[in-house]
Amino acid sequence: MLRREFVKGVGAGVILPNFVHGFDLKLDTAPETALAAVGNTDHILVVIQLEGGNDGLNTLLPVDENYNKLVQLRPNIIGQTSGQQKNGYLQLKNRNDVRLHPALTGVKNLYDNGLVQFINGVSVGGHSSSHPTATRLILNASTKDLTGNYGWLGELLEAKFPDYTDFSKFPSNLPDFPASIEFGNYSSLLLQSSSGPMNVLLNDATHFCKLYWQTQVDAQGNCTYTGTNSCDINEAIPNHPDATIAQNKIQYLRSFGKVTEKYACVLRKAYDNAKKNSVGSEKFLEAICGYAYNENDAKNQLDIQLKTIAYWINGGLPTQVYQVRQDGYDTHGGQASNQHYLLQNLNFGIGKFMEALAPEKRDKVICIVVTEFARTIKENGSYGTDHGTANMMFAFGYNVNGGVLGSNPTIPDPSEFLNPRNFDNANNIVPQYDFRSVYQTLLKNWFCVDQSTIRNILGGKKEDDRGNVLEDWDTLPIIKQSPCCTQLPDPVISGNQQVCPDGSYAYSTQAVSGAQYVWDVDGGVILSGQGTANVQVKWNKGVQGKLNVKVTK
Repeated sequence: MLRREFVKGVGAGVILPNFVHGFDLKLDTAPETALAAVGNTDHILVVIQLEGGNDGLNTLLPVDENYNKLVQLRPNIIGQTSGQQKNGYLQLKNRNDVRLHPALTGVKNLYDNGLVQFINGVSVGGHSSSHPTATRLILNASTKDLTGNYGWLGELLEAKFPDYTDFSKFPSNLPDFPASIEFGNYSSLLLQSSSGPMNVLLNDATHFCKLYWQTQVDAQGNCTYTGTNSCDINEAIPNHPDATIAQNKIQYLRSFGKVTEKYACVLRKAYDNAKKNSVGSEKFLEAICGYAYNENDAKNQLDIQLKTIAYWINGGLPTQVYQVRQDGYDTHGGQASNQHYLLQNLNFGIGKFMEALAPEKRDKVICIVVTEFARTIKENGSYGTDHGTANMMFAFGYNVNGGVLGSNPTIPDPSEFLNPRNFDNANNIVPQYDFRSVYQTLLKNWFCVDQSTIRNILGGKKEDDRGNVLEDWDTLPIIKQSPCCTQLPDPVISGNQQVCPDGSYAYSTQAVSGAQYVWDVDGGVILSGQGTANVQVKWNKGVQGKLNVKVTK
């Protein structure tokens, strides 16, 4: 039974309660999306979602000509974040115009080693100050249907695993590993496809601990799931007048409860494999199971979840998409202390994750930190900030181009806030980049997805009245070394260097599959071969000739 058939039976917009193993299934109609083949790469993306709207302006503090105006507009937030004001924020290597929040000491060290890129002024078209709507905008990210109950990564995963939610074929519809893994008490829109959830949802790391101990491995290494928490998919419904009608729908729901069980042994094996290249993994498992908690090994849920993901990656789990969430960033009051606590936990989790990654896995992983919107420039009467527009987001990893992308936000003169008509415009940061340019970059240059598929997922920067893409989203310099690009050899031209007038001579350069060749001749004419690796040139009389070739792919 397919999801859309199920939706027809129960009606659109039904939200079902949590059931076996914490799966939350949201049912809604959505347009079909025909996608091309997804690029073949083993690269991994970890998404950290800061729920509530983190204040990027106080995370990456401008200390240029805007700083004095900012201190006047945010005296309590800046002063309470650091009694030394800007001098208490962290100085970044080779940057005199920005400073980092004092809680992010580990992130600073990563930045100074070229492993973090901050992206200023990120927003999305049709900005909303509503938490649910703004969250939908950044996770859905499609110009085709921003109201659809699916996310950009969910659509990508459905293109790669088209039968994942077709439980009429269970269990053969599922691949040998989870399409994606998410920690949380509900299934995020990000990993929903138009056909249903594309994820395995674990409520928290303790959930994995329970799954781990509900598996048994024999002497030959064969693993068996021994838990008995969920019904058999085909178990009959007790006698009821509507039992026949309901049977296939209940069967569909039960199938979701079986997904985590199917992967329990897969997750255990990956974790056990990680013991070969991960320091302290056995002790860590004891910590998350509550047997031997040690705050040096497990400090908060975000840290535990990120470290668990690192061990799965180290153990060779082929899953390429992970999501974790941290709540609490809606700081309308008492922002300085609340944000410091949250960023401190974020900092610890990021640091432990990067530390736990095995050296041979480091170049395979990129992480992005997103939040639904920014905070206002001017602090409110409760020493907090309200919902804003463009924000700072950041990416980190060993394959990230370190630095700051975009210019510092321009802070208006405090006098502009005195006029009620100007207040809202003055109180918001001007956007520089769209979220979809970040996603375009990751899809194209990290997951090697073809442009036609990206257009089906994200739409385009410019479209005509029929929705045809006229201009694609920008590709940003986020990734240091893309697995999707070919490193071409420096072209070397072979052929005669001493020639006779009016003579015709052959020249060639190394042939690269799929490459394009543009030859340029001075003092002669190309007779044949333009666009290939071999040309025939006729030289003129009485000149010193030059021949160049440009190779692109």
